[in-house]
Amino acid sequence: MGRNALRFSNRVCPVCGSRSVARDEMKGITICTNCGAIIERRDTKRAHRFDIAQQLARENGLTFQQLLKRLGVSEASLYSQLESMIAMDYVVQIGDVYKLTRRGSKWYHSELGKQWGY
Repeated sequence: MGRNALRFSNRVCPVCGSRSVARDEMKGITICTNCGAIIERRDTKRAHRFDIAQQLARENGLTFQQLLKRLGVSEASLYSQLESMIAMDYVVQIGDVYKLTRRGSKWYHSELGKQWGY
């Protein structure tokens, strides 16, 4: 996410009345670029496949609630990513526990290698 995430909005600043209002998608805020007032703040913490895989690899399986607590993300975001990972055969659900599949483990280690540059 190295690109500029600032997008101008059609909103008007309630503090100074300026139309120079922008959304910063990376920070999850809407801000007036004229007076600096934060107009809106929203939670941007989303579940990411790599973070899920990392937790599952460390513990060799976790429940949905355990993952939710460790990652600190929204339930909808975590559920969506888990469903996606199941469809890609990266994760399997056994009872109420999610585990990495062999394919998921290989993918995770490949991504880990990319992060470390090997």
